[in-house]
Amino acid sequence: MAADMAVELRKQNVACVSLWPGAVKTEIVTDLILSKADQGGKMFHILDISYFIFQPNSAIVHSPSEVSSGEVIPLCRLDDARVCLCPGLIDQESGGCCIPIKCDHRNDEEVKKLFEKVSQEQNGQLDILVNNAYQGARAALEKAGTPFYELSVDMWDEVNNVGLRSNYVAAWYAAKMMVPAKQGLIVNISSPGGLKYSVSVAYGVGKAATDRMAADMAVELRKHNVACVSLWPGAVKTETVMDLIPKKSHEGKWVSKSGKFLKYAEDVTFSGKAVAWLAADSDIMKKTGRILISPELAREYGFKDVGGTQPLSMRQVKFHLASSYPSIAWMIPEFVYVPAWLLAAVNHKL
Repeated sequence: MAADMAVELRKQNVACVSLWPGAVKTEIVTDLILSKADQGGKMFHILDISYFIFQPNSAIVHSPSEVSSGEVIPLCRLDDARVCLCPGLIDQESGGCCIPIKCDHRNDEEVKKLFEKVSQEQNGQLDILVNNAYQGARAALEKAGTPFYELSVDMWDEVNNVGLRSNYVAAWYAAKMMVPAKQGLIVNISSPGGLKYSVSVAYGVGKAATDRMAADMAVELRKHNVACVSLWPGAVKTETVMDLIPKKSHEGKWVSKSGKFLKYAEDVTFSGKAVAWLAADSDIMKKTGRILISPELAREYGFKDVGGTQPLSMRQVKFHLASSYPSIAWMIPEFVYVPAWLLAAVNHKL
């Protein structure tokens, strides 16, 4: 958060930093350590995480026996017409069975009932949870470029309540089914917006926290053979985004970006294919805790986007040249990537 706020505050000559103390002898820490010592327990390190705000809106619970078939349960906060349309679309494409359930993921009680229903109807089995719930796309994009201090404080909840917090709530319920079964996969849909400043402070913090949440959950779930990953799609042609681009295209900063977006954006089904292949990967535990990029998974597993196209990864040099210097992009082979460690090093704030 400090890094993203600093981007917006720099031109106002206002600084914003994060300060990392070492271990601090606060009253709480001292009391806990002494009580543990009295009980013969182990000494331990404490990191104050200061209450993250997490919660699903639309997620997909998917339990395939193969990539091409299985039972699919989309969890959607959509109008009734769309919920009714989902089964036919999925059944036609995959040959599986889709059970639509309307659920408002702003309401924890509805989420609880949803998972209870899944548990009862599927005999306690849940193989995959895809946390794709996100309420704040329109608000974040419409206000993109507006400094956080000029926005309503409510923008934080608008962007991160159904999204960041909902991911945590859904994963909490899913883990209670997956851990006893000693198998499962949790996929958090995130974005490169968590790597460096993008769109707004609330947006970037939410994406960074989503990635960190997957990594930390993976640590605690690994011993139970449950995997947890973050998935970064590229630009995706969702209904909301495709509706906003024409409206934003009259603004100078959006004129060139909108054309490039439409040219290189992925179909909404592309990330779904990535999840299906992850679900079928017998070595999925080797990927747990990692950030995975949809186009890179497509090359690893051998699937393509609608129309047989192969979207580029944001780590490919060709991707960046194609949008900035298209006249020379053709000369760069697709196997040239920016190393992940270099991306992390360039964007670190330590």
